[in-house]
Amino acid sequence: TLERERAALETKLKDEVARVESEASEAVMKISKEASDAKKRHAKEVESAGADAAKTVKAADEKAKEEARRADAAEEKATTAAEAAHNAANQAAAEIQALKRQVESLRSDANPGSPKP
Repeated sequence: TLERERAALETKLKDEVARVESEASEAVMKISKEASDAKKRHAKEVESAGADAAKTVKAADEKAKEEARRADAAEEKATTAAEAAHNAANQAAAEIQALKRQVESLRSDANPGSPKP
């Protein structure tokens, strides 16, 4: 009977060890799966954040390029307007000189004996 009790206890002990090992193995697999899932989630979040950041940078770059194009166009318009104003001023000065010469000529014609300035 002592031998039977010992054999029964050994069997019970082996069964208990097997159960504990099985539970431990299941716990390790569960923890491993949760860790893997967490890593995948984190990787997706990082990828998404990176994509969002890239979109933001690209949009800012496009906006800056558009503003630069507008500034270049405005500068060209201003340069063209300044050149036109300069040309108009030169034309006006030339016309004023021509009118002055005409006035002097008319004065000379009206007063033939007066000295020319």
